[in-house]
Amino acid sequence: MKQLETGKQKVINVINLFLLIVLMTACATSPLLMKNETKNDLEYEVIKLLSLSDNGLFYKTLKADHPSIYGMMDYNMINENNRKESVITEMDRYLDFDTIFNASQRMELDHKLKNLKNVHLDRKQLKISKLRYEHTGTGRLERITFPIFQQDSKGNLYAFLFYSWSTLKRMNGASYIYIFVKHNNKWEKLSTVFVSIT
Repeated sequence: MKQLETGKQKVINVINLFLLIVLMTACATSPLLMKNETKNDLEYEVIKLLSLSDNGLFYKTLKADHPSIYGMMDYNMINENNRKESVITEMDRYLDFDTIFNASQRMELDHKLKNLKNVHLDRKQLKISKLRYEHTGTGRLERITFPIFQQDSKGNLYAFLFYSWSTLKRMNGASYIYIFVKHNNKWEKLSTVFVSIT
């Protein structure tokens, strides 16, 4: 009889352990899903700050080794070449990002910039009628990177985003890196890095 009770107790312990593991797994994965959803919402929030043409945005974002941005998504390059409004009228950089980010934050941001991945954009989260899948057709083709975020020591959030546009057969166009900052729950364009003119 005692052995039967001990056997029942072992079964109950195993069931309780199994339920505990299931509960812990559910609790651990649930916040991650919410965090990823929030992160994507934040990224689309930043993309919507751009003045995108209605059918010009390419369906897939650029990754770090794409020829048009290779070597440009670099912390030092961005820090040395940022301007408030115009590279033509402003010869001196607008900000020294070394005064905003500490050494570990700079390294973290540089790593994120240099390891950008392709992302298939979700048109439903954008204010445009359709995405572009090739360079043919009328109007300009626009390409972007998915925004990269970095927090400073004070908790301010910064977004870095590469944007380029070109006409058919790449006869005309330009490329920039935009830096935005979030103040009082509202994004503001902080500075711009001129990359190239086509």
